[in-house]
Amino acid sequence: MKKKTTILIIIALLSCSIVFAKGGRLAKKLKLENRLLKQQVMKLQRQLAGQGHIKVGIKFKKAAVIIKKLQTQNAELQKCYDQAIYAKQQLAGKVQKLEKSLAYSNVQYQQICGVVGKLKQENAQFGSKYSAVCKERDSLKIQYGSVCKEIKQLKGKYSVAYQERNFFKTKLSGASASLHKLKGQYSAVCKERDSFKGKYSSIEDQYSQVCAERDSFKNKYSSIASQYSQVCAKISSLESQYKIACQERDTFARKYSSTQGQYTQACSARDSLKGQFSDACAKISKLEAELQQACAQVSELNEQNAALKARCEVSSSVKTFQLQFTGFHPSKMKKIATAINSHSSWKVTGTQFNRLTGCLEVKISSSKNGNARNIFKSAKRALRRAGFQVKLQSLNGGVISITPKALLKVGIGASW
Repeated sequence: MKKKTTILIIIALLSCSIVFAKGGRLAKKLKLENRLLKQQVMKLQRQLAGQGHIKVGIKFKKAAVIIKKLQTQNAELQKCYDQAIYAKQQLAGKVQKLEKSLAYSNVQYQQICGVVGKLKQENAQFGSKYSAVCKERDSLKIQYGSVCKEIKQLKGKYSVAYQERNFFKTKLSGASASLHKLKGQYSAVCKERDSFKGKYSSIEDQYSQVCAERDSFKNKYSSIASQYSQVCAKISSLESQYKIACQERDTFARKYSSTQGQYTQACSARDSLKGQFSDACAKISKLEAELQQACAQVSELNEQNAALKARCEVSSSVKTFQLQFTGFHPSKMKKIATAINSHSSWKVTGTQFNRLTGCLEVKISSSKNGNARNIFKSAKRALRRAGFQVKLQSLNGGVISITPKALLKVGIGASW
């Protein structure tokens, strides 16, 4: 701002000097013209005095006209001269003011020069810093170029991942529709299975009575107890056990003829129960096969869903474990699978029930619990809330074998 005021003062001084120069030239010009006019008037007067009286009148008239013209011009020039003097006086006042402001501006200019000197010193100090900043800027430019290249590569990868996500999204929508259909079929199968379970429970009660009579004979003559650790799951082995029971019955009948009547009634009841039991076993095996097929389809859909989520999300330290449940009643397997599936510490990726071995295998993936023993503790708590008391049978890497805490020694009526 101060710099602008000094420039304006200098411009004003220059304009004043120009005006003074013009005013001086105009005053000189007016003085010269006034002299010339006076000389012409004197010359005319001398000519009038030297010539005769005849020509005096004509020449006097012409001279009077010329004099009038010269007087008018002189008046105009006098006005211009007065105006120039007035303008010169005003300009002189302005020049005085401008000189005062110029003196003040010179003081300010000297102060500004001192500030400029200090700024130059600071500029010299900041020169080295500026060079260092320039070097850092160049290195940052190089880093920025490499980051831009990485961003382009990541954009390409993102577009590929986005296309894959859309593909698997459409595939997942179709799979969810088929899963909904399978759920409907599974609910119908579960209803039919529950109806067969009611019939099967009545058969179990009748069969337990027959087993109690047979156990009375065993307690009198021999302890041939064959413990059924996995009786309900091993339905296919009932025929061989039935043959052994028939042989024992024959030997007991020869030794104890007094109990032949009761034994005959028990055998006839058992034969009738066998037919009903075989029919129930056939239907249950059919239902279990359909259930296993549905579980396989559900596990396949879960695996596809897990693979899709693994591509869309960056997961770290995810471990896979396999829970094996043995020694439980088949009717309790669904409740066990539900309790395991409802836990939030892992994700169930597959479920499979082996009818021959009576083993339920549940595959899970977890990123919260670090080892298999922590997985067993979490599963134990979940099963305890569902009403099961379990213990750890074995740990083999990621395979965790779980059994109930107590098993009934004899009879299909075991409620595990």
